[in-house]
Amino acid sequence: TSTRVGSILSRRGQFAGTVDSVLYESADSYAQMRSIFLQRRRFELGGQQEDAYFDPYDDIFDDE
Repeated sequence: TSTRVGSILSRRGQFAGTVDSVLYESADSYAQMRSIFLQRRRFELGGQQEDAYFDPYDDIFDDE
């Protein structure tokens, strides 16, 4: 258990600059953290990155 706590604290220190930047320098830190969480969760579940983006200009009829 103490090893896990040490690991978590080490990770927090490793990414402190990035986390602080998101929390204190972004226009909407809640939305930014939610987006980061959802991207990470999607990655953990094996989702594809292209599923996250819908191109409104994509040719839906595939006329060639």
